[in-house]
Amino acid sequence: MEIAYDLIEGGAGRVRLAVRTPPNILIRAPLGPLFARILLKLGPRRADRVMPLLRRLEVGDLTEYGLPAPEEGVFSRLMRLGVAPAIVDKEVIGAIKDRRIEIVGSVESLDDGGVALADGSRIEPEAVIAATGYRCALEPVVGHLDVLDERGVPMPPNGDEAAPGLRFIGYLPRPAHLGLIAREATHVAESIARAGSRSLASSRSIQTGRNPGRVTTRGDAGGSPSPHTRSPAARR
Repeated sequence: MEIAYDLIEGGAGRVRLAVRTPPNILIRAPLGPLFARILLKLGPRRADRVMPLLRRLEVGDLTEYGLPAPEEGVFSRLMRLGVAPAIVDKEVIGAIKDRRIEIVGSVESLDDGGVALADGSRIEPEAVIAATGYRCALEPVVGHLDVLDERGVPMPPNGDEAAPGLRFIGYLPRPAHLGLIAREATHVAESIARAGSRSLASSRSIQTGRNPGRVTTRGDAGGSPSPHTRSPAARR
């Protein structure tokens, strides 16, 4: 959505946004990350009860513009599919309501004549930007370590160790994702620092500690212990 808005602001004559699945939409706000963390603690069902009211107040009904509200709530979809809501500036919603951003159906195919849409219509844009989503694609890298779930998402995805010395951040889908990544990065840095401190302390203990198996004796220049200084066990 924000790519479409940037195109308008950049001088594009006409911008159409093809939507396969209407997203949950939230307005970007300074207190949004804090609000999202509070709602996450309530659990998906309780949190989803709050979101329709918030959408009506901030976004409004976009059905006539081609963006009906999804039946599945923000947090239920997030937990089931790992799909975060679309978080946009209010100007993006204004551009949709002003029809400067035109919502069209999902793309069925591309050919030399233009774009075929799922509803049977065709459009002929000068350029097509494919925002096709993403997946983790970590299987070739760490798939053999048994640290991925059935969707290919690392376990755990929050910066805790998945294997000795191996951590993942940025893979936990949440609203206000960048703020979450910053907290995860801090958590990882602190954990690594603590592990390093423990390792250094252990190393120093080994270097300065006494070896209980070592026998200290006074001997001649060649290092042989003097018979007068041998222990009782040695004399026997």
